[in-house]
Formats: sequence, C-alpha cells, structure tokens
Amino acid sequence: MKRRQFTQATLWVAAGSYAGSFVSSANAQSWPDKTVKWTLSQPPGSGPDNVARIVSDRLAKLWGQAVVIDNKPGGQNTIGALAAARSTPDGSNFYFATTAALVTNPLLFKSLPYDTAKDCASGFCCPQSLCLAG
Repeated sequence: MKRRQFTQATLWVAAGSYAGSFVSSANAQSWPDKTVKWTLSQPPGSGPDNVARIVSDRLAKLWGQAVVIDNKPGGQNTIGALAAARSTPDGSNFYFATTAALVTNPLLFKSLPYDTAKDCASGFCCPQSLCLAG
C-alpha cells in the first residue's frame, strides 16, 4: 500500500468512525440537521487546512449537509481554540485541534482564555492526529 493510499484509508476510517458515532435509532435521521462548522487555528493552505477540506468535502457528501471550514489562525492557536470553545455546543461545531492548542499552550502559559480539559471533555476537539470527535 502506497503512502497516499494509506493516508486516504486512515482519513476514511477516522471519518467513518466519527460519522458512525452519531448514528443510533433515535437520531439516525436528524443529525446533522444544519450546516456543520469546523474551526481550525491554522491558516488556509496549511497542512491541517488541506486535510480538513478533503475530509469535510467527503463528509458533506456523506451527510448531505454543508461542512464549512472556519480558519482562525494566530495567537499560538489560541484564537481558533477560543472561537471553538465559545461556539454553541449543539453538535454542529467542531475544532480541529493542534498539539500547541491542547498540550503545549497549557504548559507554556499561566492562563488561557479556554480550559483545555473542560472544553475538550465537552467534545469540541478534533485532535490533529486524525482522530475525530464531536
């Protein structure tokens, strides 16, 4: 298996696992019922942005609902993380997290405008390792 094929397979497994986590007999027909917003703390054209756009295009086709990429770069990923943490926790807002936002920043800065443990526990984070959670 070539590297590109492996990467694509990994993305599909992650996306499929993520999509499958929302399917149940109670809500199989209702989610997503509106546009899904995926916040990134990286600029357009960056590696995470490219991955997010590839996956979001496939998820939009799978779900039959638009998936919007919202780039919020800057501030050592704090701007994007804060925007995601302040978003409405209605199941349609997600954050493609970076190591800096989740691991490095809490160790380097005395205070952050978001709480990594609390906000990620609520399920808004999508760690950059392609493990999607919502």
